[in-house]
Amino acid sequence: MKFYLTGFMGVGKTTIGREVSDQLQLPFVDLDSHIEQSENDTISNIFETKGEEHFRQLEKKYLLQLSKTPKQEVIALGGGTMCYNNLHLNLTTTGLVTFLDKDWEDIKNGLNDLSNRPLIKKYNETELEALYYQRRRFYAYSQLTVPINTRFLPKKVVNLLKLLTNR
Repeated sequence: MKFYLTGFMGVGKTTIGREVSDQLQLPFVDLDSHIEQSENDTISNIFETKGEEHFRQLEKKYLLQLSKTPKQEVIALGGGTMCYNNLHLNLTTTGLVTFLDKDWEDIKNGLNDLSNRPLIKKYNETELEALYYQRRRFYAYSQLTVPINTRFLPKKVVNLLKLLTNR
């Protein structure tokens, strides 16, 4: 089974994903890093030189490849992965999708730490907030929602996943 982690940029999908994979003793894949390695290019450069639509096609290509392998693994998705190319349908049928739900105010306070992200460069704070709320309807397709707050521990995600999958 695939364990997908989704949520807006800055919620900690990669950090939490690594910890969850360690505790479940499963391989970890960060989709953005996988794309960068496969394309021998950075996400920022792909956005800048080939555009967001090209990136979304690459994202779809590599996610579909990963989702078709029988290997059990934890996969941290990009913040927009579920929102394009009907990928939310593929994700919910090929694995268990966990939405890491962090409120906008907490994300907004961490935007300065995300200055290397292409969408941070493209949008102002008001536009990013609108994008956050627009994407939430896609995140709602997730089978599991876990609030991310100051008391959050990755062990909570691990315990929920174990309960849901009898691991």
